[in-house]
Amino acid sequence: MVLKMNWQDIFGHEAEIAKLKTLVEKEQMPHAVLFIGPEGIGKSLVAKIMAAALFCADKKNAPGGECFSCRQFFSNQHPDFFSVDPEGTSIKIEQIRQVQNEIALSPYLSDKRIVLIDEANLMTVQSANCLLKTLEEPQGNVVFILISESRQRLLDTILSRCQVFAFKPL
Repeated sequence: MVLKMNWQDIFGHEAEIAKLKTLVEKEQMPHAVLFIGPEGIGKSLVAKIMAAALFCADKKNAPGGECFSCRQFFSNQHPDFFSVDPEGTSIKIEQIRQVQNEIALSPYLSDKRIVLIDEANLMTVQSANCLLKTLEEPQGNVVFILISESRQRLLDTILSRCQVFAFKPL
């Protein structure tokens, strides 16, 4: 069974959701967004729904859950989606380099590639600097979604390359 999610599945964060939905519908998503806020308030859920909406063929009702891209995404099989989670206590430079190699290729199924970096605040200095080069000079149609509990633990140069969405406790 494939789990489908939609914007209506999110409780709260109305202003952030409205902005994100508008960016998706108008196809004006910046190449990098950063979701900041306390743990457990739905940032990862919003990120996944936004990724599905960006892949969805029906931009006005995205994510509809019925198109091939939605079905691939919700079954965790979308070839143009990459998720980076900490290995142990940090996100290492090798993980960022692997993503860079993947996004250098053309998308397979969609017109874009999406990279979700959860707990971006756990990137080592080396991995953050490696990512910075990609954020400064994005190649192709790639959207980076970074998630962090705090902006203080991210490099200012990374913050300056992302559109920041602040999520507050409900």
